[in-house]
Amino acid sequence: MTSPQTSRRTLATAGLWAAPVVAASAMVPAYAASSSVTDPTLTVRWGLFSQVVIEDSSAGYNTNVGVASTFGGTNNTSGDVQFEDSSGLIADAPAGLVANGEGTFTPGGSLGGFNSGTYGGTGLWFSSPEDATGAPVAGTAVLAAGASFRLDYVVTFPEGWDPFPIDNVRDGETRHLVKQSGGSAVTATGVNSAEMTATYGTQVTADQQQTVSVTYTTNEAITLTSDGSSASALAQLLLSQAPAYFTSNPEADFEVVLTVVSGAIVISATDSRNETINLAGQTLSNLLPALPVA
Repeated sequence: MTSPQTSRRTLATAGLWAAPVVAASAMVPAYAASSSVTDPTLTVRWGLFSQVVIEDSSAGYNTNVGVASTFGGTNNTSGDVQFEDSSGLIADAPAGLVANGEGTFTPGGSLGGFNSGTYGGTGLWFSSPEDATGAPVAGTAVLAAGASFRLDYVVTFPEGWDPFPIDNVRDGETRHLVKQSGGSAVTATGVNSAEMTATYGTQVTADQQQTVSVTYTTNEAITLTSDGSSASALAQLLLSQAPAYFTSNPEADFEVVLTVVSGAIVISATDSRNETINLAGQTLSNLLPALPVA
C-alpha cells in the first residue's frame, strides 16, 4: 500500500480540510419536513442525526475513526454540543477529538452505547404529540414495530492507496439490541427506545471505495403518550450500536448515509384528530473528510 501523504498534507495546509461543526438542536417541526402532515395543529417534532468521529487526531494512526454509539461522548445534556470552529473539537470532550455532525440531535441529550447517556452515533428521534407552537397535545405518537433503517458506510481512499476493510465489521452478522432504559440522558429526558435487530451486509471493494450496509429493524412499537399538560416525551432510536469504524486512522474520507426504508409515526389526539408522518425515503448523509497523519 502506498501513501500519498504529500498531497493529503497539502490539502490540509491549503485549508481544504475544514474544521467540522455539528448542527445541533435546530428544532424543525415535522410538518415542515414531510408532506404527509396536513394539520399543523397536530404534529410531532422529529429528526435524523449523525456523527462521524476521529477519536484522537494527535495519536497518529493509533486512533478510532468512524461511527459508533460511544464515539463523541460529552457530558453536555442541553442538546447543544458546542464545537470550537478553529479546532473542530467538542469543548468538554477529551482533547484531540474531531467530529462532523449532521441533522437534528435529540433535545436534552442523545444516548450513546448501552445505557451510557453520551452523545455520538446516528439515529432517529421524535416527540409526543404537539401543536405548531410546540405545546403538548393530549394523545399518542406511535412508531410501529417493523420500522426499517439502512446505514450505508462509504469510505473513499486516496488515489494510490489500496482500500482495506472496515476492521470491526462482521459480514452477515446479526445482533440483537435491547431497549435502552437508563443512563443520564434517559434520566434527564425520559427518552424511550425499542428493541431492535441489526444485520451487517457484506463489505465491497470497488475502485477506491470500501462500502458496507447495516440494516436495523424495530422489534417492538414505541408509544409516547401526552396528557396535554406535561412536558413532551421523547423517543430515540440509536442506529449505531452495530458500529462501523477503523481501529487505526485510514487517512480516507468516511461517509455515512442514513435512509429510512419504511416506517411512520401515527399521531392520535384524544379529540379524535389523527395524522400520519410517513418517514420512508427520508435520508441524511454525513462526511468526515480524511484527516492525514502528521
